[in-house]
Amino acid sequence: MPDQFRTAAPWGGEFSKEPIAATELLSGSAPGGLTWNASFFPAENAEEASQPFAGVLQLDGATMTMLASDPNGRPDPSGFRPTRILGKETTLFPDVSLALFTHNGHLVPTSQNVLRSGSIPGARSWWDLIVQPGRVWSEAGDLPGWNRAAFPFALVTRMDGEIHIGVALFLYNESQVSPVRFQVVQGSVTWYTHPFTAWGVTKASYRPGGIDNIEERMRAYDQELAERLPVASWSELPPEVSHDPLVKMSTSHTDADPDVFASAVVHDGVLYRTGYHTAAGAFPYSDEIRHSVWSTTKTAMANVATLRVAQKYGVAILDEPIAKYLASARQPGWDDVTFRNLANMSSGRHRGEGDYTPGWFSFLFDYCADAKTQKALALSPRRYDPGSEFNYSGQAVYLLGVALDAVLKSKEGPQASAWEMLEREVAQPIGIRHLPNISTIEADGSRGQPYWDMGYFPTLDDLAKLGLLYQNHGAWSGQQILHRDLTDSLLPTTVQPAPDRSPNPGYYLNWWIEKTGPWWLPRMMGYGRNWLTLLPGDKVAIRVGNHQDRPWPPEDFVPPGGIWPPEDYVPGWPRLDLLPPDAEFE
Repeated sequence: MPDQFRTAAPWGGEFSKEPIAATELLSGSAPGGLTWNASFFPAENAEEASQPFAGVLQLDGATMTMLASDPNGRPDPSGFRPTRILGKETTLFPDVSLALFTHNGHLVPTSQNVLRSGSIPGARSWWDLIVQPGRVWSEAGDLPGWNRAAFPFALVTRMDGEIHIGVALFLYNESQVSPVRFQVVQGSVTWYTHPFTAWGVTKASYRPGGIDNIEERMRAYDQELAERLPVASWSELPPEVSHDPLVKMSTSHTDADPDVFASAVVHDGVLYRTGYHTAAGAFPYSDEIRHSVWSTTKTAMANVATLRVAQKYGVAILDEPIAKYLASARQPGWDDVTFRNLANMSSGRHRGEGDYTPGWFSFLFDYCADAKTQKALALSPRRYDPGSEFNYSGQAVYLLGVALDAVLKSKEGPQASAWEMLEREVAQPIGIRHLPNISTIEADGSRGQPYWDMGYFPTLDDLAKLGLLYQNHGAWSGQQILHRDLTDSLLPTTVQPAPDRSPNPGYYLNWWIEKTGPWWLPRMMGYGRNWLTLLPGDKVAIRVGNHQDRPWPPEDFVPPGGIWPPEDYVPGWPRLDLLPPDAEFE
């Protein structure tokens, strides 16, 4: 496996390197702690699985044993907290149905989108789930007719952008499965919980069949693998690249900065990356890991959608008022705000009057896109002329995405959506086959809106391809996907950008612009020090950070009703005592 940086990881205690016996899996006996991650991957002497798996794996859900960490990856003496958030249990592994099939030794989920569990009203668990491709195999000492199957997964929540990475293992035969053993071994920075490791066993059942178009799905998976960028170890990166000061600055991989989960550089079409350190050893599914990139979503989703709409319908649309397309914005204070104003964080609202207030929490917690949009519009009063002042706001980016969606519907019909445009017209042509996002939940069962400002969960390969799309002037395989002139305005340059293009010269169209020596470098940037930086020479630098920039809650909190006592408030933490009295959580 590729070499590793010295990386902060959550505390997991001593992990076992003893093999996991088939009898343990069949009995469903609970492990005493974490197990070496290599046990969840076929060994060199493993044999091919004797039969395929194709059907639905139903997980019943189970209580997790959890260990909490402090900011330095040491055990937290106060234990894991909070155990409940908004009436839901953070210690409960979610109950979900997974449609899976095998192909050439791989265990492939039919969906890598967010599988809703905790985000559904009335659910017990706090967590939703993302499942990624794993492996199937057999071992000589196992019971006849039984095979092993393992897959990586991620616990996520619709309330923020955090992610917790793990692996799961079970046995299967033609009609049955064992209980599923799982463990959580690494994670992003957190917002509502302490960092943690966890392990447990959930009961499971198997319903063979029910997967349509399976041969087509197999071909699609083959194509997905073929489209991945070549991967090499960080140690193979040419010295003139690894020693480049701009690369060092953008990957931040020295021993002085341990809070780097992974770093990567795309150079000459090759993705050079580090390995992944976890609480249970190297992670065996490194290329499948999905990352929490937080506000990097603002660029990777909203800016990409903006430039695609400009390519389809002309750059002049950026200077049209959003109210031309978004009916709910046809009101005083919003009817003159343009797409460019929202992308430059200059809608005329002041962030300080909106965040961590009852209205902010009401916006954040709302399930429905229409209600969320109305609350975003009403969140804070107008203080400035649009385009005159910079005020960073997630609500502005959410409204930008909703307004772009309204453009698509006005020009292509009510069935069109900006999310599907990104999937079909941007992601798939460049080899990104999945675009998992946190999204709203609609009563009619429709797909809803991505949050646009956070909640995108890409792989390193996904991020690398997005960076290369910009470096290639918005074109891919001869097709102009993003507006060329707008894309070129976002590339590295030694020419100072026009000072009047944005009220903040360090922020333009949802990109941060970093002045470094003679260069102005564009950077996607998110909480935890997650960065994607476009560098001279068509290089792309990626830093996946898990630096905890803010404190965690001082004690467990269990709304509804309240409410975290104000005297326990830690500056920087959302005050749950400010929740609106009519808030609904279940």
